[in-house]
Amino acid sequence: MTGEVFKLRRAIAIVHLPKAGVRLEGYADTFRGNTENLVGLDFLYGLRLLLDGHAQKRASLNQPQAPA
Repeated sequence: MTGEVFKLRRAIAIVHLPKAGVRLEGYADTFRGNTENLVGLDFLYGLRLLLDGHAQKRASLNQPQAPA
């Protein structure tokens, strides 16, 4: 959006949650000076995460839906 160009560093990322029966593989990208971990949208699309901070003050992971 700003026109800046960043050289990214990429690593393979695996999230394995045995109790939820979830195993997701993808890439995590970062760049020099970044202090946060970044994951791509493809990775996030594989999760169904409910953040219910107001009512229950908890987060829950639900089974992903099969693609339509």
